[in-house]
Amino acid sequence: MCGIGGYWGDGNSECLDAMTQSMHHRGPDDSGIWTNGQVGLANVRLAIQDLSSAGHMPMTDGKCWITYNGEIYNFIQLRTELQGFGYVFRSVSDTEVILAAFQEWGFDCVHRFRGMFAFAIYNPVDGGQLFIARDHFGIKPLYWTQVKKTFLFASEIRSLLATGFVRREVDSQAAWDYLSIGSVIPPLTIIKGVNSLRPGHAMLIQSSGIRTWRWWNIVEAAAKVSIPTSFEEAVRETRYHLEQSVKLQMAADVPVGAFLSGGIDSTTIVGLMSSVQQVHTYSVAFKAGKYSTSELPYAEVVSRKFNTLHEEIVYTEADIAHHFDQIIASLDQPSVDGVNTYVVSQAARRDVTVSLSGLGADELFAGYPHFKRFQEAAKLVPYGNKALKESAIVLSKVLPGRLRLKMEFFGQTAIGRHMMIRRLFNTSEKISSISPDLFGSTNNHSTEDFYAEAILPNLDTVSQTSYVEIQGYMTHTLLRDVDNMSMAHSLEVRVPFLDADFAQFIFALPSEWKLKKSKSKVILKQAVNDLVPHDILVRPKKGFDLPTTAWIQGVLCQRVQEIVELGVEKGILQNTILSQSGWNKTPHLIWPLAILISWIDCNKCSWV
Repeated sequence: MCGIGGYWGDGNSECLDAMTQSMHHRGPDDSGIWTNGQVGLANVRLAIQDLSSAGHMPMTDGKCWITYNGEIYNFIQLRTELQGFGYVFRSVSDTEVILAAFQEWGFDCVHRFRGMFAFAIYNPVDGGQLFIARDHFGIKPLYWTQVKKTFLFASEIRSLLATGFVRREVDSQAAWDYLSIGSVIPPLTIIKGVNSLRPGHAMLIQSSGIRTWRWWNIVEAAAKVSIPTSFEEAVRETRYHLEQSVKLQMAADVPVGAFLSGGIDSTTIVGLMSSVQQVHTYSVAFKAGKYSTSELPYAEVVSRKFNTLHEEIVYTEADIAHHFDQIIASLDQPSVDGVNTYVVSQAARRDVTVSLSGLGADELFAGYPHFKRFQEAAKLVPYGNKALKESAIVLSKVLPGRLRLKMEFFGQTAIGRHMMIRRLFNTSEKISSISPDLFGSTNNHSTEDFYAEAILPNLDTVSQTSYVEIQGYMTHTLLRDVDNMSMAHSLEVRVPFLDADFAQFIFALPSEWKLKKSKSKVILKQAVNDLVPHDILVRPKKGFDLPTTAWIQGVLCQRVQEIVELGVEKGILQNTILSQSGWNKTPHLIWPLAILISWIDCNKCSWV
């Protein structure tokens, strides 16, 4: 696990040094730069595989140079295969295997990799080529920008800002999208002119220009999967593939632990890990006033069963107030989520360098409650009903909240339903909160456009919902936050459910094997029935909600007041928002605004 950066064009060693300094937290074990003038590469290294100096980056094989962030879990098998072709290796690192794979298979080498990665390879042929690729699900980040004749890329936006090439200017469209769903929708980023390379995509930069292409998509990959002929066979294969994924992702030359929420996903990971070795596990809970969000009793059940070395982290209001600035500084882009990952990563790093997570299972196995809602709505009101939706809005003052939301949800089109699930601010709330001049020519329908692009023909309701969640919330919120918050503490987080081979197999399975008669994760529960405690298998799905309202009405009240006043002073927020004294009217909207303003101020950005 590392941080990478580089340039093509008019860069220099000073900008590479600035990149490495800004990413020190991503790789405290080693750093390096290389440049031939036209091209420069930078790397900071968190040593996981081959802790020796032989793993130093940027690395060369005598022909090409590479800077790389991630883990290739099948690198030993690839190494053996490449040795059969005559390749000789001087290290036992996966970095050297990527270079050899590129020499053997060219751009198609990415199809051989099982893992999480973002890398750049400079090849001096034909006047020079810079090949950049990002893993299947975008577990590892990659940002890029073009400033006049100079192309720059890095693992973090802040590293691009550190070079001095990029103006610290907020992208209005990205800010609009952030207020829509609580995170920025790629390929945009919060900084104008900086782009996110999408998951499963690659780029080729050369003197003639830039070419970008998609090399993997789960729907296309799943279409090639051989589906088991029976549910029982599928159960066996699910267990086998999952065991293999966990085993591969436990490989490291440093201590490995696991995040444990007490749900079926993390319990499955911990149970499979415990069959190999004793595991360090970590759980987090928050207490704020009368509010408490805790799954600690369930985590304790799991810890006892598998005899883990368990630590519970309980964050109080005083803790969140003390760490608020560090949390903001750890965000590479504004996000309303991620605090729990910051807390649990901080604790885990004291004992381990790698931690496994159950992230991705809800998206693949129809684990979120709204999978059932989508299925029900598709059966009863498949194309929505405008009158039903408008009636819900008109009757909003007299209808119970849950009934009103159900009517409104059923009344939406498929796109509208997906937008409603993740909706944070509606259009009028955004316009009434942010100074109107700042949105300029913003596309007010950008969120709708994003979901429209993710609606594909010939997918049933469950598969369609899964695909939207994978492309959306999982990619631009969960995975992004996990990377930011874990790497802030130099911790590598691995996600076995998102092994590409495993994920495309699960996606290809019939939907009724995942969601049946309102029972979710059917095949996963059957596959781990002998492993996971019964109380965990049958417990209802519970989301992990941060007590943000309690925070901003309690210990952070004064701080948030100052942040909002700063937003007004900078001309970002409207004066009217200050009239909401005590944040009693719209507390759910104050937190995302406070995060946005704090991030802009922390990173010395302007919104003009």
